[in-house]
Parts: sequence; structure tokens; C-alpha cells
Amino acid sequence: MAAAVGGILATVAKQAAHRDAELDELPLLDRLERRYSIPRWWAGRWVRTLSPDRAIARAQAIARPPPVEVCVAPHADLETIATTLAERRTHARVVRIEGVPRGLALSAAGDVFYAPEATAGDLWVQSGPSQRVGHVLDPQPGESVLDLCAGRGTKTQQIAALLGGRGRIVAADVDPRRLDDLRDRLAAGRIRRPDGGLEVIVHDATEPVPEPWREAFDAVLVDAPCTGLGEAARHPEVRYRRRFEDLAACQARQRSILTEAAATVRPGGRLVYAVCSTEAEEGPDVLAAFIRDRGDFEVTHTETLQPEDGWSAGFFVARLERRIDAA
Repeated sequence: MAAAVGGILATVAKQAAHRDAELDELPLLDRLERRYSIPRWWAGRWVRTLSPDRAIARAQAIARPPPVEVCVAPHADLETIATTLAERRTHARVVRIEGVPRGLALSAAGDVFYAPEATAGDLWVQSGPSQRVGHVLDPQPGESVLDLCAGRGTKTQQIAALLGGRGRIVAADVDPRRLDDLRDRLAAGRIRRPDGGLEVIVHDATEPVPEPWREAFDAVLVDAPCTGLGEAARHPEVRYRRRFEDLAACQARQRSILTEAAATVRPGGRLVYAVCSTEAEEGPDVLAAFIRDRGDFEVTHTETLQPEDGWSAGFFVARLERRIDAA
């Protein structure tokens, strides 16, 4: 059996270049679908909105396995951590992530999640685009911060590090099992708890927020549930599980969450909305609908991170500020 499989693979390898050349001659839509395994409904959107070169560059970027990316805590020396990780394995490659001040991208560096530096809280696994979201939020020491869709708490950990031990964090999510991971890392001392506390709460972000949360936070992060299409490189299966109809369903939930989150922002405070998707329905369209309904908020920053531009995932991020006279 092994010999037969080996023979088949050898034949495929010999024919690969010729087959690739054949597929490259197809119309763009067929090429995206057949050579790069982009579902036809999704590929069609690229054909309508991107140049051919941009569409192929995105498909090629998604086809490449992304590196493991980590965030180095502010109290740890970035260069020392990078050198240590690089020296631990012979073939390891460690590079800085452009646009992320404390981010490192690792290749062939072994198990990082349980590395001594991770156990000590000096670093944690977090993608570069995810780290960008934390920097757009820009939590300041002494502030009160709400992470409304905290999940496993990766961004919560980054927020805690940026607060530098001063401030307060509330981390909420609808899934108690995901929050258990955050609690475990807190108990193990892997997350720096601020002096005002780090409260972990089960809460459905589509429901009205608890009364004590209303206008109680300086900074609020909504990393909203989405199609996850921006993570297609790290999670290839997402492209096959999602359908066009999912965009509308996700948008409805995202709009509901953003509306509820707005009630927690104090006048003069800020609200960051992010999704690991670059589809217009989940990013700019949600933002535009919110602004139409809420004249007390203004958009101060947006950015779209794309795999073809060197990011390991596609993200949309927007920062809004609530007017000081909104009370």
C-alpha cells in the first residue's frame, strides 16, 4: 500500500507544473475555484471587487500556512525573547511583525503555548491582526475596560498587559467553556490582574447589558462573532463551511451586539468594533448602520488588514468615540 501511495504522489508531483500551467489559463473565476479552492460564491465576490492581480495574490496568501504569532508582554525584553525562541530549535525562524510593536512571527519554533516564557506570562499566542485590534483600542493605565466578546480571553490578556497593572477589566462571553480557559490562565498567574480587578462574566452580548455597566467604561472592545472568512489561511475548513447566506445572519447579530455595547461607553469614551472578516456586510456596512442610528458616536479610525498585504489573517477594525456632551 505504501508503495502504491508513493507512486501516486510521485506521479502527481511530476505533473504538477503542467497542471498548474493549464489552470492558469482558465478565466479568473474558474482559476480561483479550481486551483486555489476558493468556493465559487466567494470567488465571485473577489472577481467583482478586486483586480485580477489582487484576487490571485489573496488566494496565494490564503494558500500559505501562516506562522505561529505571539505577543510579548511589555515587562519582558522583546529582543531577549526573540533570541531565546530562535536558539531553542535549530531551524527556528523568528521575525518581528510589522505594524505590531510587541509581535513575533515564528516558524519551526516548536510548542510555544507551553513554552517557559508563556507559562511565566512573558508571551502568549496571538495573531498579528488580533494584536492590532488591542492597539487600536489603546487601553491606558487606570482605565476601566470591557471586553464584551472575550472568548478565551486572548485580547483580555493583551489589554491587561497594556494597562500595566492599573485599571479594571470586565471580560464577558456567552460561552462559559471558553471563559474557563481565561480563568485557568488567571489562576496560573499567566495574566497580570490589574489593581481594580479582572472580572470574568457569562453574558450574551445580544441581550441588554447589566445596569451597572451602563456608561461605566472608558474603553469597550467588541470582537464580534463573524463568518471567520478572514481566518481561511489558519482554518482552511471555514471556506467550505460558510455560505453566502451566513453574511446576513452574522450581520444581524453584529448590529445587535454593537448597539448593546454602545450603552456601556461613558461620554468621551471609545468603542472598538472588530471582525476577523473583510466582507463589507460584516465590517463597513455594520459600522454605517450603527452611525446612522447613533448620532452621539463618531468614527475616528478604520483599517482593513488583508492576507495579501502580509497579514496572517483578514480583519476589519473601527474605533469610535462617544461625544463628551452625549450624557
